[in-house]
Amino acid sequence: MDFLQFHPIYRVLICTSCGYAVVPGTVRSHLRNAHKGELSLSEINDYLRVVRTMDLEAPKLVQQTSIPPCSPPIPHLTLYLDGIACKLCESQPFVCRSEKFSKVHLKKIHGWTSGEKAGRPSKFQVAHSARETSFSKVTASPVACQTFYRSNFFRYFVVKPVMDSRLGSTFANLGNNATNSFPLSLEDQITLQLAQKLNATEPSLLGHGRHYTQVSPWLDTTQWTRYTQGHDLHQAARLIRLPDSYRLVGSTGTQAVDPADHHLLVILESFDRIIEQARNSLKEDRVNVFDQHRVNGFLHRRSAHRPLLHKLKNETYKMYKKVWKQLLCFLYRLVWQQQQPSLHCCLTAAQTVALSSVVERAAEVIQQRGDGDIGQELAAAQIAALDQATLLLCIALLDHALYKDIYDSVIVGFLAVLGIKKDGCFSEATNYT
Repeated sequence: MDFLQFHPIYRVLICTSCGYAVVPGTVRSHLRNAHKGELSLSEINDYLRVVRTMDLEAPKLVQQTSIPPCSPPIPHLTLYLDGIACKLCESQPFVCRSEKFSKVHLKKIHGWTSGEKAGRPSKFQVAHSARETSFSKVTASPVACQTFYRSNFFRYFVVKPVMDSRLGSTFANLGNNATNSFPLSLEDQITLQLAQKLNATEPSLLGHGRHYTQVSPWLDTTQWTRYTQGHDLHQAARLIRLPDSYRLVGSTGTQAVDPADHHLLVILESFDRIIEQARNSLKEDRVNVFDQHRVNGFLHRRSAHRPLLHKLKNETYKMYKKVWKQLLCFLYRLVWQQQQPSLHCCLTAAQTVALSSVVERAAEVIQQRGDGDIGQELAAAQIAALDQATLLLCIALLDHALYKDIYDSVIVGFLAVLGIKKDGCFSEATNYT
């Protein structure tokens, strides 16, 4: 879902566009009011069907959830950097973004008094106004904070932005104030110390402890470490490796054929033909501009504002085709050949049928190339049947509704493996394109 993201730990539904969680039971009204004109009625109903299958936590319990101050920011929630935290709270510090409300809390809960006298301040008081006041002694500011809800269950909590040497020391200084200004439990202290040690570790060493989402919101959002947990990343990366090119059976040449990649190479050749046919159709204006708008849209039954961008350089097409070819390699090796590692995926019925059909058509093409005595018309018909099956497979891979685990989709799993670098670490968001 584009607008709504389910957080599996806190079991809340976060609107990625608005930056806060939606209260269960108000999803329909939220989508109608906050995103009026962006979604059609049928699309809203599609969202609601998915939401009904989710086990959402009661907002009252979410509001009372204790979140350690050293926790990293929760993805998709708005991050505020002007929070004021109470030092007098023993466990979960009270946080707000207004000095007025902070003083109300101090007086009501802790019986705090400012000690400031009423009336116009003297010259001595004005001269020493820069000194630390009693209010600054019992509060910590500024701190980074977030909130799940913005309505009846509104409550800020402190988070610690990720320290990154490339971003300077802005967040680092803010994080130190946020965590050292009030007492931490033993568990929170251990978590904080571990995060600091991992931050200080060289990047090359992070690959050995692959599950380090506490220092990477990117990995926490993508959940790549959860998907690949218990598997060798170098072995997983080999699933998307493009096969070595060779001379097909029946053609001139002496290069040996790798039987394991024989069917796969025939399928990749078919994919090249499909893209070239589509590209020629666009060049020759056989696809009208209205259909180009429709094809370029991501939402069901909605056209994009711009037509499909197809006037690209050959190298750009080559680069784009490489990614999809890697996906076909991943699918074929993981599902059809059942190569290791056995990563999770759950093909739909249409995807299973389409994959079987492609492999069957590829086997026919390989056989006719080996025989060499088949007529040209029959050979052309087999090639056309293979190309049609390959096209239907590509469409079936994209047509996968995600109701439970996002990694049921083989495409989402492929995107995780695509993020594995040569050194066995995952790519960061700035390098993942």
